[in-house]
Amino acid sequence: MHRKLIEKNYIYICKYFEWEEKIKEEIINNSNDVLVVEIECENCKDKQSLMVEIANKLNFPSYFSYNWDSLDECLNDLEWIEFSSLIIVLRDTEYLLANEIYNLGYFYDIISDSLIEWNEGRNCNDYKTLSKIYCVLSTVENLNLLEKELKKCDIQKYI
Repeated sequence: MHRKLIEKNYIYICKYFEWEEKIKEEIINNSNDVLVVEIECENCKDKQSLMVEIANKLNFPSYFSYNWDSLDECLNDLEWIEFSSLIIVLRDTEYLLANEIYNLGYFYDIISDSLIEWNEGRNCNDYKTLSKIYCVLSTVENLNLLEKELKKCDIQKYI
């Protein structure tokens, strides 16, 4: 994740209970038309389980192919979402792709690019667009552990 995503409040890194108590209220107070989707990362320890969890929670269309390109395509489409804004909460991120840590960079690149595209403008005049998309990386552990895990994977640009 690029630092500007954090600075512009497109992405939040926090303990899970902070999300519940502070950030959720801050974001949702600005709009009543928000879909909150929580992805339980404890169920996403490898690429396949992550793809299944995201596809199920975001109700991806039948053409979703359970690979990185298809994830990127679906996250940048979302025309089936009937809300003006979307918040994707990644719960317990210390488990995210824990069995395939080498895939973490691909996933964060896709999320990062989608957040920038949705929040900073799209050239899709024929398609429905959401007004905002946010992502929350939450952990029940301390935040330093999350940052340490990201650095360990050589993903320093994400924190």
